[in-house]
Amino acid sequence: MIYLITFIIFIFLTMLNGLVRGLNTPVAVVMIAWMTLLASIRYETGTDFFTYTQVWSLSPALADITLNGIISGFFEPLFVVSNAVLKTFTTSPTAFFTFYACLTIIPLAAALARFDINRAYALLLYLCIFYLPYTFNGMRQSVAMTVFILAVPAILQHRTRDVILWTLLAAGFHSSGFVIAISYCFLRLSEHWNMKGWKVFAVSAVIGGVFAATNTIGQLFFRFFPELVTVYSEIFVQSSSWSNVLMRLGICGLMLLGLNQGKGPRRSIEQLFIIYCLGLLIYLSLSHFNMLATRFNMMFRVLEIVMFPMIMMRLSREKRLLFATLTIIFAAMLFLTVAQHPDYHYKTNIFGE
Repeated sequence: MIYLITFIIFIFLTMLNGLVRGLNTPVAVVMIAWMTLLASIRYETGTDFFTYTQVWSLSPALADITLNGIISGFFEPLFVVSNAVLKTFTTSPTAFFTFYACLTIIPLAAALARFDINRAYALLLYLCIFYLPYTFNGMRQSVAMTVFILAVPAILQHRTRDVILWTLLAAGFHSSGFVIAISYCFLRLSEHWNMKGWKVFAVSAVIGGVFAATNTIGQLFFRFFPELVTVYSEIFVQSSSWSNVLMRLGICGLMLLGLNQGKGPRRSIEQLFIIYCLGLLIYLSLSHFNMLATRFNMMFRVLEIVMFPMIMMRLSREKRLLFATLTIIFAAMLFLTVAQHPDYHYKTNIFGE
């Protein structure tokens, strides 16, 4: 019920923001505050809730950690250090979840404020697609995904030093953060070869399909990272379904269609689309291992919360309404499907279930 109420409120705020000028920031603040609160006070909600609770209980205070423990430990260095600093002041699990909710969502708001878009629409998409599986669940990767959005201006403006810094920051919380630097190189290479978005999409789909048929990349990945075989090849054994593949191809097709509609600058959208296609290539290449493919692909899919609003801003009023309606319907279906899973039945130790 709490998710349905949240979705309805966010829909109303998105529509209000589209109709009334000057509400972009106030509406975004309300949405950010509400998402942060729900993520902070949840209890026994999310597949990884108990895992992260145990991680927090075993995290040492700052005075008790060693440099060797930071570098050679199981978790990424910035995650370990952040926990240690927080543990110095409190042992409360609620404080732990509040800290990572703030670290994910508040910087996300700051990142979105750097784009001339309907931020309420962007946050609605984030709620539907990423909020439960990542802000509630894959918390370290959700921080890295937020850093990716923060890094977008530096990537598009070819600020190499800044991209490196953003990459190190993201990877400090989750190793998937290295995708930022890889994306930057992929974009620069595509631009060097003067490849348009549609051509990058076609090449990515074909190469990804070939790698999927031969399972070349999957086998190569586990050869370099044998410690991940158990999780991604033995515990989670599902391959990507045709519906999942078609959905991702369909999203790319919708983006390509949007690129060729409307008026105004499109260079930034096309640059982001090129990066997005790298995510498609990786997803298809690893499709024999759906969980692993999804983990990588979500780092690229988070770009949707910037790309879709940017595309929508270029459209006429009629087409804008149609585009927003279609994307919100598909996002809502995903959100409400995930929300029905027993692991996400919302509980809190403050207000009760």
